[in-house]
Amino acid sequence: KSAEVFKKMKDFDNDFSVNKFVSGAKMAYEIILMAFENGDIEKLTTLLENKVLKSFKSVIEKRKKDGFAIEAKFIGMREIRIVNASFSEKTKIADITLTFKSEISTVVKDAKGNIIEGHPDEIKKQKDTWVFTKDLSEKTPIWLLKSTL
Repeated sequence: KSAEVFKKMKDFDNDFSVNKFVSGAKMAYEIILMAFENGDIEKLTTLLENKVLKSFKSVIEKRKKDGFAIEAKFIGMREIRIVNASFSEKTKIADITLTFKSEISTVVKDAKGNIIEGHPDEIKKQKDTWVFTKDLSEKTPIWLLKSTL
């Protein structure tokens, strides 16, 4: 089913390529994940739809209010899998759902710098399912994170 959708996307936007999309999504995943962990709202603003941005912002602001600091390190991507794709020929909106399996190291510290969760040498496996969206009639190469499942 996704192959048919990708063909429609390609027919509408000759520049669309599944390989380029997946490569970009892999980079976006790491950038978004690390920006979220590091509380970099400015970086997130250009990569997230408003609803997701609001949600991420509220978590980041709560962390700050509670005096927590996150130290995170992206170790690597283990797997990316396309789960679903849709394209509306009427609205020109494309959505692609991906599952990411990655490895990350995170440590949560309190206001005094004491570790309250995690360990710097502990690598945890993480699985996320994200939906990226783009209006294919717009010439920007950026797909926005529409939702996390």
